[in-house]
Amino acid sequence: MSITIKSQINPSIAGHADDHITTEHELNTTPENLLRAVKLLRQVRESNTRSYGNIGRGVCWIELDGVRLSYDAMAENDDLNSEIYQERLTDWKRDRWSYPKPATPSENAADIIADVQSGKFVNHGR
Repeated sequence: MSITIKSQINPSIAGHADDHITTEHELNTTPENLLRAVKLLRQVRESNTRSYGNIGRGVCWIELDGVRLSYDAMAENDDLNSEIYQERLTDWKRDRWSYPKPATPSENAADIIADVQSGKFVNHGR
């Protein structure tokens, strides 16, 4: 059971075959490592964009225990963003606790892991 960050460079880039998939990072499956993987995923995409351009960068994604999670499903997920959590927590306090306290990014990451392991979350992305 692991979290892996993978990338595939566009095959039009010289020297990259159609099936050239690279494992960029591999981590143990924990909520904290999933949050770390989301940050690393953003860095991989930025690096590939700098190196190969907007089109050549291809795609990158997280695989959680063999289930592919797209860049958008992970890197753009506000529930895993600690800055947005702090904003939500501030709003919750300002509104005098009139609704349930927002879940922390670690709690949301644990929910994603549980959904993948139970089979509720299926492959995302291309």
